Amino acid sequence: MDIPPGAELSQFVEKGEHAVPWAGFVKPNPDLALDARITTPANRIQILRPGIGIEPETLSTSLFAQIVNDPVILSLQVFAVLIFSIFQAASSWIVARQAKVVAEESANEAKAAEREAAAIEAAVNQDVMKQAAARPPDNEKKED
Repeated sequence: MDIPPGAELSQFVEKGEHAVPWAGFVKPNPDLALDARITTPANRIQILRPGIGIEPETLSTSLFAQIVNDPVILSLQVFAVLIFSIFQAASSWIVARQAKVVAEESANEAKAAEREAAAIEAAVNQDVMKQAAARPPDNEKKED
């Protein structure tokens, strides 16, 4: 933010509160005279511009702006996204693996049912053959 030359910056302090320290640096700039980079944890800053009056302008930052611009919070957000992505990929892999296992079990059950049906059919055919062999032949014709 550009501050006009001669302006005074201060922290807005309620009665009974203490001002928090500011940190930063100043470097010479041929276009702006001085380039100040200042950081403060203050929520409200007052700017007294020369020639405008004795009432300072108050700039305040919202909680949302503080959270969005906080590097620790940003790091936590990136970490949360990374962890969420890992869990999502892992859960997708687990679901796919379980679906594969269920499909294999269904195929195995179908094969077992086919084998059981074939065994039952063979047993029935064998019983029919035994019964046919045990019956006496019907060679005698009935005469009317």
